[in-house]
Amino acid sequence: MLYAGTSSTIGIIYFIILNEFNINYIYYSYNVFNNKVKMIMTWGQSAVVNIYKRYIATQRLNARDLMNIYILGLLEGDGYFSVNKKGKYIMYNIGIELSIKDIKLLYKIKKHLGVGTIMIRKSKVHEEYIETAIYRIKDINHIKNIIIPLIDKYPLFTNKYYDYLYLKDCINNNLIFYDTLTEYKRPNEYLQVENILNSNHFPIWLIGFIEAEGYFSTYTTKHYQDVACFEISQSNNFNIIEAIKIYFEITSKVYKDKTNNFRIKTTSSKCIQNVINKLHKTPIKLQGLKK
Repeated sequence: MLYAGTSSTIGIIYFIILNEFNINYIYYSYNVFNNKVKMIMTWGQSAVVNIYKRYIATQRLNARDLMNIYILGLLEGDGYFSVNKKGKYIMYNIGIELSIKDIKLLYKIKKHLGVGTIMIRKSKVHEEYIETAIYRIKDINHIKNIIIPLIDKYPLFTNKYYDYLYLKDCINNNLIFYDTLTEYKRPNEYLQVENILNSNHFPIWLIGFIEAEGYFSTYTTKHYQDVACFEISQSNNFNIIEAIKIYFEITSKVYKDKTNNFRIKTTSSKCIQNVINKLHKTPIKLQGLKK
């Protein structure tokens, strides 16, 4: 059985898991007044995995479930959770930002969720103007009634999960004024690789994450050989890229580039075929230009 509760005073979220004959506790606390974060039990504990697997296994994924999980993968790759200042008030914001070329995908997501707005932003990068499309949800009721239940049902895999917990905690504690907040710092805790791979919704989530962070390319060598390439990266998170490497059976090693991105790249025909086979078997496909 799974019990959960919150404290409206200091923003405590706690979970008690009764795993057969053993009682285990997960205690997450964020104190909005003292800026303290506690994780008594990390994501890596087997009790968490067991109850998580049993819960997810009972869910039969229909087309709506598949799209919801896909959106969460896209959100973790190219999205954000923000708690910002707007005058003396707090502005809550969840968004996904993509190239303007993928604006149709954002409209598809907006139609699916039934909430949010889309805007176009033009920014200057290296003397060039680049247009991006942003899908945003700012209405607190929409966040509470649609996004929070969705993420609670299908937990996130990267440390953006802490950003979500912070936003959720602030909303659940009805924080309105900006001066009630203290500075938030994302904890350096990561979900263990084996727990990611054991999660039933990971293959579907991965499709959305590839849509955001994956690259498919081909090039010709100086010896006129055509080469296919698959590459994927994530900032400050080795574990998620290592899990993707294992899932696709890629033989290359995960490496960190100059911008602190953990990255995996393969041009192996066998590994590329593994990627193709996995993507072909997944019940939801790439929805944007990456397909």
